[in-house]
Amino acid sequence: PPSELEAEGARLVSEVASLWSTKYLHTIRHHGCYDGAFHYECLFSCPTNEAPVPSVVIVVRFALVAGSSAARPRLLFRFEEGDLLHEWALGIGDDGRLFITKGQQEGSLRDGVFEKYLDSYVREKETVRARGIDLVTPFEESRLPPPPMCTHEDAAEEQEESSESEEPNEAEAMQHSESMAPDEKVPQEDPEMAQAIKEALKAAGLACDMVPPLTSLSELLANVFDAADEDSAGELPHHEVARLLGATLPGFGLEEWDIHLLLTSAQENDEGFIECQPFIQVAPDIIQ
Repeated sequence: PPSELEAEGARLVSEVASLWSTKYLHTIRHHGCYDGAFHYECLFSCPTNEAPVPSVVIVVRFALVAGSSAARPRLLFRFEEGDLLHEWALGIGDDGRLFITKGQQEGSLRDGVFEKYLDSYVREKETVRARGIDLVTPFEESRLPPPPMCTHEDAAEEQEESSESEEPNEAEAMQHSESMAPDEKVPQEDPEMAQAIKEALKAAGLACDMVPPLTSLSELLANVFDAADEDSAGELPHHEVARLLGATLPGFGLEEWDIHLLLTSAQENDEGFIECQPFIQVAPDIIQ
C-alpha cells in the first residue's frame, strides 16, 4: 500500500474508536506494514482519579488493506486474540480522502453496543483475576511491588509506640556503640544518599541551608511535604503530590512510570486529597 496511507489509517481507526464509546480512552499504536496492509493496535482503558493506572486494558487490532492487495480500501479489526474478523465500511470523498461510514455495519456488531461489548471484556478479565489466575506480564513483574496497607490510625499508633520506647532505645544504642570496636561501628552517613537528597531538595525548591542535614528518604519526603503543606492540614491534592514526587525522585533512579505507579499506593479521602503521614511511611520501602 502507498506509505501515505499509514497516517490515514491511524486517523480512521481513531474515528471508529471515538464512535464506540465516550467512557473509554483509546491509544493507537502503529505496527508497520506487512501482508499487504498497515497494522495498528487500539488500546481501550478506563482510568479514574482513584485508579489513574488502569488494571484492565482491552486490545483491538486493526488492519487497513489497500493498494494492490484490495480492489477497494478495507478496514478490518478483531478484539483481543479472537478469530472473528470484523469490517468497518469505508467511503471515498470528493477530495479523494477515505472516511468511515456511520450507522449499522454489515460486517460487525449491532450499532450502539460496542461500549457494552468492551464492558464484557473488562468483566471477563476481572473475573479471571478474582479466581487467582496469574495474568501478570513480564513488564508488570518488573514494576514496583504492591504497597503495604497503612491507615492514618495505624500511623498514629506507631508514632505513639515509638515515642514511648525512644529513650530506652537511645540508651541501648549508646551502650552498644561504646562497646563496639572502632572498625565495627556503622557509618553515620551514606555519601551517595546524602548527595541524592541534596539534589532532590534543590529540585523541590528548598534551599539546603534552610534545612538541617538529612540522612534518609523518609526525612526528605517529610520535609518536602511539610514545605508544600502551607496550611498544616496534613493532606495534599493528588496533582500536588504527583508534582512533588516528579521533582524530587528522579535522582533516586525512578522513571516517570515508576512515580505514577508509586502514586497508586497513596490513599485518597473522599475529597481526593492524599494524607501525607501514611504515604511518607510506606513510600521509602516501596522506592528502595
